[in-house]
Amino acid sequence: MKDKLAYIPAGTLVAVNVPDIPSTKMLQQFKGYCYRVKSWKHYTGGQYMYTLEECESRFGTPYWFADEWLREI
Repeated sequence: MKDKLAYIPAGTLVAVNVPDIPSTKMLQQFKGYCYRVKSWKHYTGGQYMYTLEECESRFGTPYWFADEWLREI
């Protein structure tokens, strides 16, 4: 059996499921849609954060998504 990677690799198609909490208000526009992972970053404690293709502010700044908000397709 092949081990699952600890992170989602760039290029992987994911579905976005952002929780309905005030701190994620600006990310709600992406909920329910599928995007490809653009990049990822590992943080202390095993947490991963991701940027997704075409998910950025109107000024071109990428939004970051927590790993538990994404599901591989």
